[in-house]
Amino acid sequence: MGESVRLAGNTGAAASALGDASATSSPLRGRDRELAELDRILEQALQYQTPHTVFLVGERGLGKTRLLDHWLACATAARPLRIFREAARQSDPAYGPFGRILEARFQLKHAANRVTAFRDEVQQVVQDRRVTEVLHFLGVFLHLAIGDNPFLRAFEDVPLQHEQVARTVLKYFLELDAQASPLILVVED
Repeated sequence: MGESVRLAGNTGAAASALGDASATSSPLRGRDRELAELDRILEQALQYQTPHTVFLVGERGLGKTRLLDHWLACATAARPLRIFREAARQSDPAYGPFGRILEARFQLKHAANRVTAFRDEVQQVVQDRRVTEVLHFLGVFLHLAIGDNPFLRAFEDVPLQHEQVARTVLKYFLELDAQASPLILVVED
């Protein structure tokens, strides 16, 4: 499910309503409607245990990042949430931010053995459900070559199909992972 939360106003009005954008300790004013909408979407996702995609839309300078920072702080104060946040970069390959999110989720940055750490974390989430295949397709996002069997080799001949399955496995994994505790992924442009 995808929903948009639109920020209205002009950049001048937003700057004066929010005060100094660099002063994150200043109160957030004039965004009650947007905050309530984000709260509603989160509560719906938690209640029905379904993933939601939310697009925070508005012109540059309207305070999208400030609103998101404030909302995330309030949401995490009210309940335990795991939040992974990345920015899209022009130099990114397709799904680059998701690779960095997975790297943070699996705590691979400082792992002595990235493959072992990755395998252990995936095993914990998916248990015995096709671990080799999940590792293989999630490994695409992490640039880790994992698993080789005839089933996986069949996908290598059709790159588009391989990419589609990788995206589906990513969605599947994130849904399973969110069952353990709520998960919010933030990708900013």
